[in-house]
Amino acid sequence: MKSAGQLSVAGLTILLGLGTFGCGEREAPLSEAGPSTQNQSQSNQVESSTNSEPALGFVGLLSDGSFAKATENLSTEMKRAMSANQLKALWQQLLTGGGKYLSSEVFKRTTEEGFHCVFVLCKFQNASITLKIVLNEKDQIAGLWLQ
Repeated sequence: MKSAGQLSVAGLTILLGLGTFGCGEREAPLSEAGPSTQNQSQSNQVESSTNSEPALGFVGLLSDGSFAKATENLSTEMKRAMSANQLKALWQQLLTGGGKYLSSEVFKRTTEEGFHCVFVLCKFQNASITLKIVLNEKDQIAGLWLQ
């Protein structure tokens, strides 16, 4: 199976820059992202969300072809940057490059500058892609990256 770095899909850079939020400096395995982060003294570290459902639900909507419904979960800024048609085009490109969608699972969560980052491994027939989904305080999708 190809890794995300080996998957060649034209146009995937659409999402690489969406969202202006961190979530990269204090990465911890999912098992460590729970209550233990509550006592950290860094000023930009906040309690990690225990709810990965918005991210998994978003991927589920994409895999079901419910792109208009998926945009309902986007923050105002993301709605301006990403339409249902753009989400559809992105998902189609993933299917073209990776083959049939098989499954997804959360494998890591981080918190940075008040935003919760959920890393979802999406498995396709011929490749695996990591989606880094950034959630705001309302559990809306405020950033989206392909890794």
